[in-house]
Amino acid sequence: MVWQLPAFLKKDAERLEKFVKTLRHWKSTRHAIEFRHKSWFDDEVAECLRKYEVAVCMSDAPDWPMWEEVTTDLVYIRLHGHTRKYASNYSKPALRKWATPIRRWLKENRAVHVYFDNDAEGAAPRNALMLLEMLR
Repeated sequence: MVWQLPAFLKKDAERLEKFVKTLRHWKSTRHAIEFRHKSWFDDEVAECLRKYEVAVCMSDAPDWPMWEEVTTDLVYIRLHGHTRKYASNYSKPALRKWATPIRRWLKENRAVHVYFDNDAEGAAPRNALMLLEMLR
């Protein structure tokens, strides 16, 4: 389950802890949070997510920052389009930059999920296949 926070929502550590604590009731469901405001990107938030086994959703988009923090054995990546949200194609060099850490995470026995959300012009399936080929 991916939880998206709006870009205007700034860090509230107490509220976050209450929220992720309640997620433990869904024992068979993994969770990731997509933070869209940079105020969340710190050690206190990372430690809270580790404690409650919630992943950071690494979110690549042109209009909000990306936090490349790994907090669980699940790595969740959402590629919205690097230059044009939901529409831009990822180049081979851009996908190679993702392939490098993905290989490392896989060697660390982490589950890696990559979601291509750059589908407005049909790039998502092509990019997914290209990344899979790079990882073979």
